[in-house]
Amino acid sequence: MAPTCADDIAVLAENQHEVQALLDIVENCTIRDLVTMNPNKSDLVPITKCQSIFSVYLGKNEITQKSETKHLGLIRKSKNKLNTEDRLKLARKTLYALLVPGLHARKGMSLIVAYKIWKTYVIP
Repeated sequence: MAPTCADDIAVLAENQHEVQALLDIVENCTIRDLVTMNPNKSDLVPITKCQSIFSVYLGKNEITQKSETKHLGLIRKSKNKLNTEDRLKLARKTLYALLVPGLHARKGMSLIVAYKIWKTYVIP
């Protein structure tokens, strides 16, 4: 499984061999499509009950194993806990930034426009 968005991809697999097989598929597709992947910007975060160190490669370059990485704005940790407090802080900052251009009911945008902006920028 490989959930993607724009240029972010997370490879999910049961074991080391499946991870390597998926990375081989990614490498073959990037070569075919004339796209370059940077293995230095790739991280491996094993989320398992027993933490084990293993090596996987993107092409000839080994992907570094870390305890946490950022994917789609969320920090993924090996303990599989989300950084909800950081996400709530970001939502508050986004909301406060949108209040200045008029995202409020009293003298700002219409409620429909404000609701669409709220759904699009604050909730995610």
